[in-house]
Amino acid sequence: MIIEQEKKDEGILRPYDAHKYDAVRTDNAIKVCHECNSCWEIDIEANRNNKYKTIYAWYYNFPKYGKKVETCPKCVNKNEVA
Repeated sequence: MIIEQEKKDEGILRPYDAHKYDAVRTDNAIKVCHECNSCWEIDIEANRNNKYKTIYAWYYNFPKYGKKVETCPKCVNKNEVA
């Protein structure tokens, strides 16, 4: 999907590829856990009363190339208990 985006400084139109930005955002948000070998991300959910809740999502069959390596909260808690 290509959207025409106007540059404010020059007033000209240039193509903007939304898929490229989406891939960069995904690479920054999703991390790889080196202990359980799964990808995970943090998501924040808000309800009607503006109360926020942190949600963790795990992806077990996800490409790991280009992702940051960081221990997931599930493995951190497992190591603290043991």
